[in-house]
Amino acid sequence: MLTNEKITLNKINSKAIRAYDIRGVFEKELSINDAFVVGFSLASYLKTPEKNIVVGYDGRLSSITLYKKLCQGLHAGGASIYSLGLTTTPLLYFACNHNKNSVSGIMITASHNPKHYNGFKIVIDGQSTLPEQLQDILSSITYDYEITVNQNIDILDYSSVTSDYIHQLTKLVPIDLNSKVIWDAGNGSAAVILKSLLPKLSGHHILLNGEVDGNFPAHHPDPTIPANLQQLITAVQTENADMGIAFDGDADRLGVVTNNGDILFGEHLLAIFAEDCLKRHPQANIIADVKTSTVVLEYIKNLGGNVELYKCGHAFIKKRMRETQALLAGEMSGHLFFAENYHGFDDAIFAACKLLQICYYSKNIISEVLSLTKKRYTTHELKLPCLNSCKFHAINFLKTKLIKNQIGYLDIDGIRVEEEKGWWLARASNTEDAIILRFDYDSPLTLAERKKWIENFLDEFLSCNVA
Repeated sequence: MLTNEKITLNKINSKAIRAYDIRGVFEKELSINDAFVVGFSLASYLKTPEKNIVVGYDGRLSSITLYKKLCQGLHAGGASIYSLGLTTTPLLYFACNHNKNSVSGIMITASHNPKHYNGFKIVIDGQSTLPEQLQDILSSITYDYEITVNQNIDILDYSSVTSDYIHQLTKLVPIDLNSKVIWDAGNGSAAVILKSLLPKLSGHHILLNGEVDGNFPAHHPDPTIPANLQQLITAVQTENADMGIAFDGDADRLGVVTNNGDILFGEHLLAIFAEDCLKRHPQANIIADVKTSTVVLEYIKNLGGNVELYKCGHAFIKKRMRETQALLAGEMSGHLFFAENYHGFDDAIFAACKLLQICYYSKNIISEVLSLTKKRYTTHELKLPCLNSCKFHAINFLKTKLIKNQIGYLDIDGIRVEEEKGWWLARASNTEDAIILRFDYDSPLTLAERKKWIENFLDEFLSCNVA
């Protein structure tokens, strides 16, 4: 029986190398060999005492195949592998921060992307990689080079950390909670945690789409898109539940619906968590991404919070939290970050449990926060398809148009234009081949005018740059 295999180290397709992680269409932009290269590169990049690496994977159809090849690459690079198996990204983050013998890790996931995508999120020293570090990892080995690999790999089971994680979650939820809650795992890996967590919580809890299935048969695993929450809204109203909670494919994005069918987006959730945090930490530093409504920013400021507008992306947000010692951060995409009595990373299940705690003590907080944006005319997150190779050029093209028209803008991340009656945003997505747009105005007419004006400029660019 053969125990050795020869593998050539080929460069990863540049289309799969994103801002701070690797993801692409499996077997088109992302190959099985790429998993070996990622593992071998990370193990080669890390110094010998740091080569204990936690590995986990989500429920996508290609994840187990990539996992096996990734472990082979890690082993070939001299790493010790601690496996979580099928899990969530936040649990991998927790594992990397929970035990200082295992501070680095790789999660196989494409998060909220369509089912035919997959990828890798890398953690070093308990922190997500940034663009420069990701490039350094991938350039740490010699390419177009053949190595002989032993197929016999020692993989240590590290799933025991799950019980510590779940214990921390249960401490957040009041022991006499009497709420009825519908949880939508979306056939993603959140189901693995929820099946163990929910029986330990007080109250009445119903799990939807609790079987992990990489085909995502119920709906696409992105809770920031209203269409993906319709099943949950129906279930909440049918069951007369108090709240509905939804997750993306790897449980780092949170979606929430009320008993009236209203949707709480990331900015609403940030406002709720900010009000709670500021009761204990007046004038705390809080970070919001550039897609956040001005009315929400003003709400947090009026509560005494030092809120900073910052660029989108979970890795960027976490870095900025460390720099400013922020206790809380949030993105419109449903990533919520907690550094008060937690590790400062984005964890949607933690956020959900925290929300149940807050609502237990503050009965009207949800309606209060929803009222902030109800009088506004808002598009949430619009996605204009644009190839990764030209989306940043499109934003630069738009900047030249603004300069020509003498319109000022913030360039923290893309373009944000503040006006008397509202604001609009255009930025290149970090994770998709798309330009993200958002508009927020005090009248539908003004919104429609601004939206048409921006889209005309972008159409002008795209018509001249068809790939």
